[in-house]
Amino acid sequence: MGGVIQTFYGISNLMNDAILFFQRRTSVSHSITPLKIDSTEAYPFLVFPNKNLFDNWHQEVKFRLGLPKYGRNLKSGDVYQDYIVQKFANWRKHPNKKDERVFCGKGRNLPKDLIDKEASVKYKFIEASYKDLEEMGFIKDNPDIITREIYTYNINHTQEVRTLTPLQVERSWCISPEFNAEFLLTLQKKNELRNKYIFDLGPLENGNRISIYFDKEDLLCYRIIDSIGKAYIMRFSHDLFDKEYQLNFKFAKSDSKSYMEFYINGKLIANQLFNYRIPYFSYPNNQVFIGSNINGTYCSKLRMFFADIYFIRDSNKGVIFNYDGRNNNEIFISNDEIIGYKDSSYHFMRR
Repeated sequence: MGGVIQTFYGISNLMNDAILFFQRRTSVSHSITPLKIDSTEAYPFLVFPNKNLFDNWHQEVKFRLGLPKYGRNLKSGDVYQDYIVQKFANWRKHPNKKDERVFCGKGRNLPKDLIDKEASVKYKFIEASYKDLEEMGFIKDNPDIITREIYTYNINHTQEVRTLTPLQVERSWCISPEFNAEFLLTLQKKNELRNKYIFDLGPLENGNRISIYFDKEDLLCYRIIDSIGKAYIMRFSHDLFDKEYQLNFKFAKSDSKSYMEFYINGKLIANQLFNYRIPYFSYPNNQVFIGSNINGTYCSKLRMFFADIYFIRDSNKGVIFNYDGRNNNEIFISNDEIIGYKDSSYHFMRR
């Protein structure tokens, strides 16, 4: 099944430009300390009155980081300078075409005097939070759902693991095809009243979508939105932050039954059986995101060591997405960072 990279450019923009902003991330030690919360989490965006002012600011960013103002391929002393500059180039227009405002991610590596009060007067930008952008109409995470079924669970204390464990499936039967998502990761808390996505797959916000995220109350949610806009949500109270776990999610449907299942460290935590077919369809143009929703705007905070997203059809495995950083000590660190895939290669991007 093919995949499509999407970034802050949004669904309707050309992919050729977006792909230029992806860089491969180098390996990081498995013993890395947790990321610290700083002011960029409260106000991680900059909003400009128009694209021209953003361009002027962005050219200054490139100049200050030792890169040419124009498109010559000049390497600087810091191997990450290209990477750093390109992530700020990833801007987004307002959905209302009459509104000329644009926004971009602020990031942690910008020179401080390019985001201080004097710079804001010069380039006329303001700092913004997720709530600010929602109120301005730039972003939203409110799928047009016709109805929903919510199933609540409580996860008891679970031991941390560092290796993958075979699943202890309690069913004696299986539906084909079966969707599977397997992760080995550490989840970290973000003090923000919004949804924080761990995984998202689907062609649309409100149909044929599979999502794993923390909601505004930091409850872990596993959600299926079917083809007619109905949501099925497994919702878990938990104590999963800042520990390494293996998490597995399953979903399958047939003419007469469907199921959703959630496992931690190979053990079944919750299952929901439906005595009817959930109308869900998978499409070749499905977008796949780790650490973000399908619009690339609602991100989580995590460290991921392994991910395997696939379908099982008649005992045959069809890979949707696979990432393994265990043997070479590569881990994907997300804090408003997105991983996508294209043609079996990995592409990393920060706002």
